[in-house]
Amino acid sequence: LLLVLPLVVVSPAQLFADYQNWLQLIRADSGESLGMSFYTYLALISAGNTMKSIVLLSGLLLLSSAFYFSYRKQNAMNYTDKIIFPVLILLWMVVFNPKAESPTFIIAMTAIGLWNFTGEKTRGKIILSSAAFFFTSIWFTDIVPRALKKVLIDAAYIKPFFSCLIFLVIVMRIFLKQKKTADTSSS
Repeated sequence: LLLVLPLVVVSPAQLFADYQNWLQLIRADSGESLGMSFYTYLALISAGNTMKSIVLLSGLLLLSSAFYFSYRKQNAMNYTDKIIFPVLILLWMVVFNPKAESPTFIIAMTAIGLWNFTGEKTRGKIILSSAAFFFTSIWFTDIVPRALKKVLIDAAYIKPFFSCLIFLVIVMRIFLKQKKTADTSSS
């Protein structure tokens, strides 16, 4: 349905041409760019040989699985369960984007802020959110001396780290909650 929504303002021929051009751009732009994303860490582990489409599909599978497991019991979902999905989508858009740049992390920080201020406050959640705020935002300001930044942590490695970690933590919590629900219902 969303794919045909632009028909409100453009002709079908123009929309089809736009989608073809977009597909060509995606194919031509796959290149070696890793962006500030999950791909950065994968390139460190795999000596630069990242298969972007497999990683992207794996991330999409994680996201889809989380949706599926949580929405199976829709009537049991509370407000926190419902708000976590926009959070996951926003994080996924940045974490699995091979062209992610520094400005795109405003999207991730919005997601982390939503995640932090909904649901129960745990020590781990507060620590992760605070670390994400510091190393994604504050670390790149003049508050932190340049010499310290150069010696300790490279920007390409620290900026996406907490967004990736929080995405994985949220997905794992959904899976563990589903497993716990399945275990109690089978007993």
